[in-house]
Amino acid sequence: MATADLNQCLSVPGRLVINPTDLSASYPYGGTELGAVHNIAVRRTSGTFDVTASEYGQAIVESIQGGENWVLGAYLRQYDNDAISTVFPNTATGTSTKRRGVKHWLDAASPVRPGSLGPARSVKLLFAPYDVDRCRAVYFYRALPRVEETFEMSLSVDTRVEVPVLFVAIPDASLRCVVHDFLREITL
Repeated sequence: MATADLNQCLSVPGRLVINPTDLSASYPYGGTELGAVHNIAVRRTSGTFDVTASEYGQAIVESIQGGENWVLGAYLRQYDNDAISTVFPNTATGTSTKRRGVKHWLDAASPVRPGSLGPARSVKLLFAPYDVDRCRAVYFYRALPRVEETFEMSLSVDTRVEVPVLFVAIPDASLRCVVHDFLREITL
């Protein structure tokens, strides 16, 4: 059997949890559930930067290897205030009788201002499959929630309302980024 490869799409049903504290406990492992997900994908990204020379007509003369990052993307099939406030930093949350919505960053309760550093919003992120005995989990030791510039929420009659989420792994204090293993084998 081939070794599992994080560059391939995970096609197992599961849920996202932020800040789990005890993986031997029952779900949500001492953390906060973000919700059930589908179309989850985890992949490694790396960038190269081309150096061009104007004296050679902007021909590429060198290539510089950039750093590598790990990214987890999925669609939340269900969501609540915890999920919305984690993914969208300037969001008003509340009960169904109160008005909710995305606010302008100047009007948000704890605004994330343009130019602010992202690591202050980092979370520990766990993708926990429903079948933990046969399917592997993915754990980001430290992850930053990202909202794609092309974010789109479909609100038509023939589709479910789902929220796309994206998290980028950044190193923790021990320089760990991501682990892909059975839940019982992952150490926090």
